[in-house]
Amino acid sequence: MVQRPQAGRRRGGSYRSIQRDHRAPSGWDLRAPFADLDSILDLVAWLDRALQIAAMARKRGEIPESVRAAFEVLYERARETGQYVAFERVANLGVGYGLADWPRVAPDAEKLAAARDGGDYPMAVQAVWNLAAQGYAKIRDEDAKRRCQERSVDETLRMREQVGSASAQAFWTRKAIGELRAARGFKDRIAELRKELRELQEASLDDFGQFSLPLDLTQERQGTIEIFEGLTLPDVLLQFALLVPTPTVDDLRQQALDGRKDSFLSSLFGASYADHEGKTVAETPATSFDGEPDEAWLKEQYLRSLDIWRHQIVGGYIEPARRTAMVRFPLEVRHFAAIAQMSPFVPPGHEHVFALGFARLLQGDAASAAYLLIPQLENSLRHVMLNGNRETSKIKPDLLQEDRSLSGMLESLRPELEEIFGRDIVNEIDLLFHHSPGPQLRHEMAHGKMSAGECYHPTGVYASWMIYRLACLPLVRHWKERVAPAIEQASL
Repeated sequence: MVQRPQAGRRRGGSYRSIQRDHRAPSGWDLRAPFADLDSILDLVAWLDRALQIAAMARKRGEIPESVRAAFEVLYERARETGQYVAFERVANLGVGYGLADWPRVAPDAEKLAAARDGGDYPMAVQAVWNLAAQGYAKIRDEDAKRRCQERSVDETLRMREQVGSASAQAFWTRKAIGELRAARGFKDRIAELRKELRELQEASLDDFGQFSLPLDLTQERQGTIEIFEGLTLPDVLLQFALLVPTPTVDDLRQQALDGRKDSFLSSLFGASYADHEGKTVAETPATSFDGEPDEAWLKEQYLRSLDIWRHQIVGGYIEPARRTAMVRFPLEVRHFAAIAQMSPFVPPGHEHVFALGFARLLQGDAASAAYLLIPQLENSLRHVMLNGNRETSKIKPDLLQEDRSLSGMLESLRPELEEIFGRDIVNEIDLLFHHSPGPQLRHEMAHGKMSAGECYHPTGVYASWMIYRLACLPLVRHWKERVAPAIEQASL
């Protein structure tokens, strides 16, 4: 303990020797030891280290004069030569260690950024504008702070001018809007940028391309047709619900981890998702190759796997089974009444809606099926939970009760849902109807954004089929004794 201050002073002396070695009669010669005659970033790093050592080795606030002199030389050199990055770092060090104050730093930063003597580097200049805005905020000069904040946003928009694609320009415009919102009080300019953003997002649709993966599903189709050609009507309706099992979370996770090993570079980049209007609706982060990936990254990989999987299931199993069934049996609403009436998944009073949706699904009217069945999912989950003695409502601050939405149940009652439906089914419900990025079919349907084409897309068809499956699964044990006779009776 006694020797540490001495050691600290020795280390401090070694940093002071740096100054002595580079001092000339007119000041500190910053050029001799570096190939880049103008950059002083390396010296700024040394100054930072010297200040750290001085702070540990001496009393609080006691900085050696030689280090103070070094700070002054670096501060003035960065300011005079327009070295934005170095100035921002040195100024922050000075304020942090009490070598400079904000009334000095803020005006200097504003003058340096406004002069742009160091070249047109928007991100570097923006850091200086932000430093000036921070300084003016500290000394309570609101007008100057807002002036610098707006100029900082100008640098973000300068970045927009340095990219070529409309989608990249839309990104910088959106970032500028976020900065103005954080600064507050720039409603008019935000409105102008929103118009520009809309135009850029529409133009960005031309930046997107598409690719296709050929899928040969001949064997799957033929096998499905052969099976359904030999079944009775009750068995057709049962096997249609049991065409494929729910993908397990463990299998999806293993596929994601295997993909990370095989595609190392793809794991290092995040992703952004745009809707059909070009608006950015979701962003996902990159993941480190080391350690366990987070849940958000895993779900993104699940979605990629499931998208291809649903194309295979709809094209190879659901559609061939549906067409074969309709050729053999002209199915109508009455054939599904027994399923809707007996299923614990169907709330009282909703039987006809479900039966009608199931009939439309088998008849090939995917749009009617989707708009009938997908909105029923949330209420059916609540119905099953209540029958299982699980409370699904919440008490608001005004003591009024309100049913939880699908997102509320998945976030707050997920263990209870998994206890009833199983982890795999709940995961599939989350990814198909709720999670962003993803189809979000519950949200799209609730807001009237799901088009007819999306209803006929494999994802839309699969969603309607999944609800049919959820209604039938509790009846499997009793199908032969109770459900099949009722279906046969309805066929007479």
